[in-house]
Amino acid sequence: TQALEIRKKVLGKEHSDYAKSLNNLAEYYSKMGNYTEAIRFNEIALEIIKKVLGEEHPTYASLLSNLAVYNSNIGNYMEAVRINTIVLETRKKALGDEHPDYAASLNNLAECYSKIGNDTEAIRLGTIALGIFKKVFGEGHPNCASLLNNIAEYYSKNGNYSEAFTLCIQSLEI
Repeated sequence: TQALEIRKKVLGKEHSDYAKSLNNLAEYYSKMGNYTEAIRFNEIALEIIKKVLGEEHPTYASLLSNLAVYNSNIGNYMEAVRINTIVLETRKKALGDEHPDYAASLNNLAECYSKIGNDTEAIRLGTIALGIFKKVFGEGHPNCASLLNNIAEYYSKNGNYSEAFTLCIQSLEI
């Protein structure tokens, strides 16, 4: 909180670095399991970034992504889906649909869909994200292994154990 107060005093309450400090504080609250405070500080940071950089800036999308995670952590899965959909659209406009951050957004949205029981959509989104990661990083990258594992979990929840098994093996090979 000292850094926050110093930045507020030196830079003012409408500076992107002040917003970054608020976001850092939100992250610390999240790590301590205090998602109410994490959401509160994140929303303040979002308003500043929205005003200073705009809603189409990648930093705004990153803060929104954090907000989706906090909502998911407290069981607000539909809100997390809504927010992650905005993040996905924002990153697509700002970065393009072959950027790793766009793929990460697809993965985050896939996880939310899985939590609300729509594993078919989770598989679809996760598969698209996997394709982007393979293209950007190569098939042997740890991000690909992680995504393969996630998609395997969605297949398993759908009862398709043979596909889940195949993907788990591929993940382990990486």
